[in-house]
Amino acid sequence: MEYLSDCRFVHKDIASRNVLLEPNLSVKLASLSLSRDIYASEYVQATSGLLLPLRWTSPEAWLEDEYSTKSDVWSFGCFLNEVFSGAEIPFSEMTNDQVKKSYNSNKIQLNATDKMPNELKMVAHQCWSSSPKDRPDFRQIVTMFASLGLDTSL
Repeated sequence: MEYLSDCRFVHKDIASRNVLLEPNLSVKLASLSLSRDIYASEYVQATSGLLLPLRWTSPEAWLEDEYSTKSDVWSFGCFLNEVFSGAEIPFSEMTNDQVKKSYNSNKIQLNATDKMPNELKMVAHQCWSSSPKDRPDFRQIVTMFASLGLDTSL
């Protein structure tokens, strides 16, 4: 994602369903259009008429249709939570309507799973800052991961 964001590419659907892991453990990010059939209930219609992955979509993308690499950072935080929770979807305790209401009332709050290491919880919570300008960019996330001893090389 650091490379893609440096190229000003906005993915709009970072989630475990779109991550492929190769035998050598290299990660490939895809946008698997067929996954929309399998995970149809995870996509909801936005006011623009597009189907969006509501539970992985940042507040500004959902409310104002404003996408940026910082909205991808929000989704990346959701992806981190999926990894450590055993692929539990964000806001699993809420219905889609409840998630929409929390976005609309500006009371959206994500909590990292207890299974996530505390150091990564800090990264995830920064990804979920309500303001995009307060979120790290992917270059900063790579630096944070490196400082934790996590290998981010290809």
